[in-house]
Amino acid sequence: MSIQEAEQFRPYLVAHQIPDSTKKLVEAWLYKIISNKRSPIEFSENQYAFTYNQAINFMNENIYRTLSLKDIADHCHVGTTTIKTLFKLYAGHGVITHFLNMKINDSKR
Repeated sequence: MSIQEAEQFRPYLVAHQIPDSTKKLVEAWLYKIISNKRSPIEFSENQYAFTYNQAINFMNENIYRTLSLKDIADHCHVGTTTIKTLFKLYAGHGVITHFLNMKINDSKR
């Protein structure tokens, strides 16, 4: 993919009101594909992984409580849109679905 081809995506991200956190992930991913180098914003990917793991740990610690999406996002100091995006990216499904699956697996033990 050329730089010009990648630049085609920028107006789409702006026009469709894509959240900034998602824009950064997409831009980092496109940069990586184009240049096969480390992205200058690749540190963000590590922060996103950290935030995802922080959410998982929080849910594990509160497995017997009822948590809302806002509770989890607030604990991780991010917005609800960001936490939803991270779970779609790393887990392939939503935050609450993941939490419910964790509760089900815990009850099977």
